[in-house]
Amino acid sequence: MEMASLRAALAAQAFTEQATVERASRTPDGAGGMATTWETVGSLVCQVRRPSLRDWQKLQHAQVQGTVRVVWTAVDADLQPGDRLVWDGRRWDVVDVETRRLQKAAMVREVAS
Repeated sequence: MEMASLRAALAAQAFTEQATVERASRTPDGAGGMATTWETVGSLVCQVRRPSLRDWQKLQHAQVQGTVRVVWTAVDADLQPGDRLVWDGRRWDVVDVETRRLQKAAMVREVAS
């Protein structure tokens, strides 16, 4: 089995959540400021976990507070810091993204709706 097929098979077993990816778009608001709107740029399958000790240390160092999770997804997923994920009616800002063990791990912080 080639590597891409193996990755897809493993992802199908591990990734049980469906999330929408949103990206911020800033436009002039007509009053001298900028308005931010969130545009859907795609969706991804993922697995959501509580942060490990390593993740907590990194989040504390970056002074990230609130409810946080680590979202695991395919290594080729279009996901970057500053994006927003939406699943189960909750919104999460992507704080950091790194590649670990042939997957992407995104640290996210919940945003008040």
